[in-house]
Amino acid sequence: MVSRFDDFLIHQTEQTLASVASDHPEWQDRFYFNVHDRNGEFALITGLGAFPNRKMSQAYIFAAHAGQHYAYLQVRPLNNDRELMKAGTLSFNVIEPLKSWALDIEDEASGISGSLVFKERCPLYRFSPIEWENNGHQVVRQMHYTQAGLYEGSLTIAGRTFTDLIGMRDRSWGIRDMARVPFWVWISAQFES
Repeated sequence: MVSRFDDFLIHQTEQTLASVASDHPEWQDRFYFNVHDRNGEFALITGLGAFPNRKMSQAYIFAAHAGQHYAYLQVRPLNNDRELMKAGTLSFNVIEPLKSWALDIEDEASGISGSLVFKERCPLYRFSPIEWENNGHQVVRQMHYTQAGLYEGSLTIAGRTFTDLIGMRDRSWGIRDMARVPFWVWISAQFES
């Protein structure tokens, strides 16, 4: 299928942008943001992933605050609209590529809501391609980068509103078959300087 973005000069194969270079069902195009306050009162991860070969997109929030854990997941079908980075009440938009994003998130049942703008704190860091096979199965084959940033706006969790937020954003695409991964440890950190 041809989408609006097929009008742009961004193709990498002879296929439309709705098609990806692999037929692996776990091929994904995703991002996440971690958000926290400087006093360590809460931590939140939110993001969205598109799974073109499964024709679905999913967005989520995972948070911890005051001894409580929160989880919220929304799934929507992909209708040749991967540029729509939204599922349920979670919406993400690029403001300036490689520099800033808008995040509008809400989980009414958990009392989580926020309108944030991520702004780069430094240039992104691109990792070498990650590739791993296990017993003849492709488990991971993807590109990946991260970027430290600051957030403008506010985030409310369980009636408490936070500002002056920091965090990281993470962007990856390719195959990641998490059902075949025995464990996954990923640590991101940023320091004052």
